Amino acid sequence: MKKYLVLFSFVLFYTLIFAQQIEEKDGLYYNDNKLYTGIFEKKDNDALTKMNILDGKLEGITNVFYLSGQKKEQQSYKNGQFDGLWINWNESGQKLAEANYKEGNKDGKWFIWDEKGTLRYEMNYEKGERKGKWVMTDENGKLISEKVY
Repeated sequence: MKKYLVLFSFVLFYTLIFAQQIEEKDGLYYNDNKLYTGIFEKKDNDALTKMNILDGKLEGITNVFYLSGQKKEQQSYKNGQFDGLWINWNESGQKLAEANYKEGNKDGKWFIWDEKGTLRYEMNYEKGERKGKWVMTDENGKLISEKVY
């Protein structure tokens, strides 16, 4: 038993001493002043974020979780910029928003739902600019307004 306690203490000590100290500076992630590549987890007051980082930049899927474990956001990155699908949920698991990005710009369809799951807004973007038909509905799903850009 003593052996295991000593081994456990050594492993804990080694982990604490040599743990990665990832730092974010000017939008890039570093470990020991070198651009970081790997998975990085960050916890703040209300969420846990799990990021994929390649050569100091966000790459692929980043997931954000409420402290309860429920997924809060899913974000897609390419070369450090939003690129792909972004989804947001409330703490009960209800999808609140879905958006698309390309090379850091809003691009494609965007949807926003209310807390009851009713689609309230449907929007379109192209290269960061409003494009096509935008629709807004009330809490019953009835059309309130429609505009074409």
